[in-house]
Amino acid sequence: MGKVREYTGKDITILYEVARCFHAEECVHGAPGVFEKDTRPWVRPDGDDPARTAKVIQQCPTGALHYHAKDAALDEIPPSENVITVTEDGPLLVRGKHGDRSA
Repeated sequence: MGKVREYTGKDITILYEVARCFHAEECVHGAPGVFEKDTRPWVRPDGDDPARTAKVIQQCPTGALHYHAKDAALDEIPPSENVITVTEDGPLLVRGKHGDRSA
């Protein structure tokens, strides 16, 4: 695991693993109040509802984003099966359970 940056908010903490991100910007488009690429810090955990933020993070194509929420109902659940997605002229995207965390 590479360097992980942690952004702590009132109800959710967002973890960002820099080396895994290839800047697909799914987060920026999905939750623009939380992920603002042209500001510093670029992650603002309190910028939207934690449930909506969690849903957007779960759609991160690289798994560079993860979170811990105060509400246990929002816990991340890795896919029941490992999934590999082939992208045109791009990287392979791999999602699934890896050890104690989802990938």
